[in-house]
Amino acid sequence: MMIREIESRHFRPFVVISMLWFGARIACSQTRPLGEEMLGDVDFPVSRQPASQAKFNRAILLLDHMTYPQARRAFLRIAKRYTTCAMAYWGVALTLFRPLWPTRPSTADLNLGWDAVRHAAKLHPQSRREQLFIAAADSFFRDPVGRDY
Repeated sequence: MMIREIESRHFRPFVVISMLWFGARIACSQTRPLGEEMLGDVDFPVSRQPASQAKFNRAILLLDHMTYPQARRAFLRIAKRYTTCAMAYWGVALTLFRPLWPTRPSTADLNLGWDAVRHAAKLHPQSRREQLFIAAADSFFRDPVGRDY
């Protein structure tokens, strides 16, 4: 096999994956006004409390834009209004996980995140997708002592 064929064979999957990823980002980043901000557009369905769907989508956009304090307030408002929405509590936990910020979560933040994840799990999310999202957050917040985040 020629080197060019090997490079081409390994390069094609990279190109296809890159195109799909960039296409998804472009589809999710079509801007439209939400309140006073231009955040974009997303559809992140939740199984409980469909009346909160638009508010949940906005909270996800705030999370995506790494505006964690604003996203936490938005998820807390949803959780207060729709007490059976497990994904609202999952969202609260995710606002405490800030992988691109230079600081690490404090012990207090890790405990708040763990409490939110446990509460979300107790609400028994209906869809397998939501159960997996909550399980992923659980794996981060469970037993944080001694971990280097």
